[in-house]
Amino acid sequence: MAIFRANSDYEESDSDLIRLRAGDEVTVGHEDQAWPGWVWATDEHGNDGYVPEEILTLVGFGSYEAGEDFNPEVLRIRRGDRLVSLRHIHGWHWCRNEAGVEGWVAGYLMKPESPGGLEE
Repeated sequence: MAIFRANSDYEESDSDLIRLRAGDEVTVGHEDQAWPGWVWATDEHGNDGYVPEEILTLVGFGSYEAGEDFNPEVLRIRRGDRLVSLRHIHGWHWCRNEAGVEGWVAGYLMKPESPGGLEE
């Protein structure tokens, strides 16, 4: 686990994001040009969004299965928020804030906290 500070405010407003449970099947489209390793996926209900390609396994022509649960929530952050990175995938971090809320944060929106909790 690494500790970071948010260097900017950020809030996502997308709805109907794709949420996956292990075993869910999806179709896969293009890879994100800005974030290689993230692919556009659509579930059987029409929910879509980017997911990390390594959690998907090809099971048939154009059909993929999620190998693990995936939560697409993007964490609302404010400059100076202290964040604990629990997982890092292709430039994004699954973080927990000091209130215990978790979600994805793009790496460019945070900077490592210096030892002792003091920023450089």
